Amino acid sequence: MLHKLLMAAALAAVLPVTLFAGRDNSLADFPRLTGESDDAPRFQRAVDASLCGVLTVPGDDYTFAQTVHVTNLCSIVMSPSARIKAVAEMEWMIKIDAMWQYRPKTAPAGVNAEMYNLTYRGGTLDANGLASCLAIDNYRHFTLENATFLNGRKYGVGIETKGRGYEMIARNLFIKTLIPGLAGNTGLYTYGGDSHYTDIIVTDCTTGVHFAGRGANRLTRIHVWGGPVKPLKPGELPEMLKDSVCFRIDSSGEILRDCYADTGATGFWMNGWENRMFGCSYFNNTGFKLKEVTIIRQDKGSLWVSGGLFNYQTPQTRLYSGSDDAKVYWAEDSILRWFDRNGKEVLPPMASPKVMPK
Repeated sequence: MLHKLLMAAALAAVLPVTLFAGRDNSLADFPRLTGESDDAPRFQRAVDASLCGVLTVPGDDYTFAQTVHVTNLCSIVMSPSARIKAVAEMEWMIKIDAMWQYRPKTAPAGVNAEMYNLTYRGGTLDANGLASCLAIDNYRHFTLENATFLNGRKYGVGIETKGRGYEMIARNLFIKTLIPGLAGNTGLYTYGGDSHYTDIIVTDCTTGVHFAGRGANRLTRIHVWGGPVKPLKPGELPEMLKDSVCFRIDSSGEILRDCYADTGATGFWMNGWENRMFGCSYFNNTGFKLKEVTIIRQDKGSLWVSGGLFNYQTPQTRLYSGSDDAKVYWAEDSILRWFDRNGKEVLPPMASPKVMPK
């Protein structure tokens, strides 16, 4: 008898555990219930029913009056024509916490926490100035793609505003402010590391992208620009250009490749160590009346700049502002260009090496 018990225990230790296969659902199968005046409750029911599965969202206009929480490893795939608009104040429209994946021991029995294809894809979240759009925390490899985020009160997208995570694959995102009164917001924020951010457009956020900590990320073909949101008062700068920063990098080991800072008071604010900029550019559209410009600001850390194209459009433009604690290396293949008021290219004042430290 004892021998049989020992054999059974040994077999249990080596045989695979039966894992839950996951449930896929469509939001179309979760209508509003009596008394519900927005779509957040039905969206929450659909998410909760899609444990370890995929929730698809058909094209339509939806409204949220409260945050939808995703804590069960549900992936969300929205039609390109699905548009969700906030109609009440809240912190986030959608908050994804993949803690079961990040710490598998917290997952319920039978749930496969080794899911590396979690995704949020498609659709539009319009926070309407009442909320931030999307939060993602506590993940291990996550794909965020082909989505639009509008009018975030504090953030368009916030990755690791709380919790931890690594290996975010973010691509083809459009983040934009369309309405007044949101000065001080950030388009894309992350505290994460070891991640890839590719082909992202951020328009009219006071801070375009902010990499706040950790590091070893790869930023490729990110374009940040501002100016369309009108001034609050006649004669002022456009609202989102005041104190604007296109790229704020407070993390280390970052590689920016072919990134474009387009009309911001500060183009690249680089404060981490061993950061590198390859083929990055700055341009100031003077039609928006922005004159005081610092293309690269460096308060600390070390920076390598190679293959850049940095344009001067106003006499107040500064190529570089660095503290005594900052170390910068300029490769000889970077280009400076100066334009007069008529748009004609001329030789820059203060020729190298004063504007181009070696």
